[in-house]
Amino acid sequence: MVGIDEIRKLIPLRFFSVVVAALFLYGCATTEVATDSAHELDVAEAIDETAPEFTEEDEPVVFGKLAEPGRDLIGEKIAEKIAESEAEKKAEQEAARRIKGERERLAKVPPVRVRPDRNALAELEGGEKLRVLVVNGRKTIRVNGAEGTGSGVNITRVSDTQAKVKRKVVDLPIRLTPVKEFIYLNGRPYRGVVDIYAGEVGLMAVNELYIEPYIVGLINHEISSKWPEAAVKAQAIIARTYALHEKERTGGKGLDERYDLDGSVLGQVYKGVNAEDNLALRAVKETRGTVLTYRGKIALTVYHSNAGGMTESSGNVWTTGYPYLRSVKSPYDKGAPGYSWQYPITPEKLASRLKRAGFKVGRPESVTVTERTRSNRVHKLDIEGSDEIVTLSGKEFREAIGYDHIKSTNFEVSRNGNLFFFTGKGLGHGVGMSQWGAKGMAANGYTYKEILRHYYPGTRLSRVD
Repeated sequence: MVGIDEIRKLIPLRFFSVVVAALFLYGCATTEVATDSAHELDVAEAIDETAPEFTEEDEPVVFGKLAEPGRDLIGEKIAEKIAESEAEKKAEQEAARRIKGERERLAKVPPVRVRPDRNALAELEGGEKLRVLVVNGRKTIRVNGAEGTGSGVNITRVSDTQAKVKRKVVDLPIRLTPVKEFIYLNGRPYRGVVDIYAGEVGLMAVNELYIEPYIVGLINHEISSKWPEAAVKAQAIIARTYALHEKERTGGKGLDERYDLDGSVLGQVYKGVNAEDNLALRAVKETRGTVLTYRGKIALTVYHSNAGGMTESSGNVWTTGYPYLRSVKSPYDKGAPGYSWQYPITPEKLASRLKRAGFKVGRPESVTVTERTRSNRVHKLDIEGSDEIVTLSGKEFREAIGYDHIKSTNFEVSRNGNLFFFTGKGLGHGVGMSQWGAKGMAANGYTYKEILRHYYPGTRLSRVD
């Protein structure tokens, strides 16, 4: 071991006192720490996680101070660094809170909705056309604004192939073309042309129009055009993509060769031009022709109201699992309508609805969730009844009891006396984009590209003619 005298010979006089002080402090520190291994671990963790590394510039300051009895100068320096880091972190958090508060304030001040001018959508005409089922199951449809209908006519189904118009029986289908801008069906205006068919029950009306005006009319039925612009643009893109995917799904022939997609909640909600406004028009114009693709093909961009905190993988809901429709976190769903819900039902009503759906269990005694998915949704459940025990998927159970009652498959089951209680989170099937989650992301500064990238990972933005 090298002694003090040997060190004195090796080091110039002006540095000798500094070295001696450093050795003294080092001995004190090691003696103190050695008696308490837990303290040693605490200091190590503090250095690893929060304190910045010391530099050569720091050392003379630390070791240059006079050591006072009982003082740990190194510990004091670490504490100072940690305090500075925590102060900076608090300042950053406060600034972030102010920015978020301002964004929330602005989000609560909705833009003014203004109907587009009569010819505002003319430049969006052209390209792909869609055939949308807009009326279904009505025995009689009132028509105004179409050629040959005068001041208005009733079209009434009389058979699978014929209808009555002005006391005259005519063959179906009937094509209606507008005299001016719109055709009115039961008082609701539609762009383009309308074909009237015989449905399984009553009449069907199919509206054929260009895809971009269709998206403009759809926005305010699916979300609100007053939402942050990024969310509205994201909705426009996935609605366009979904419509084209459905059109291509059966080779362009449509679901039954008469229409491409349903205009109700079974497809995308479209009810003509009444919901068009300039905010929706702007979002559609600025994303015109933009779709999401996966490996060169148009993606299936399904969506729902809110995911209850996490979306679901498509393979847990339908037969096909798409790589880009996998479970992702959706933290901005909180506060959305239907985020939390509860549905009470008696055993008798539960039995009745199960029987109507083809599941005969007798009087239900218990409902037990046996398997959940990664997103906490019910994958399988057992219903023990007086007659037998049946196993259903979460999707089958929701369909049997009713979508309006069991709002998602993310639920818990309990029983209190003569009531079963289903308590859950989320609204909808949970696959793809959460509309309220997208709104929250947009309000917090995310772009529509970031929203789409989050909810449809692996897809690309592409253009279609």
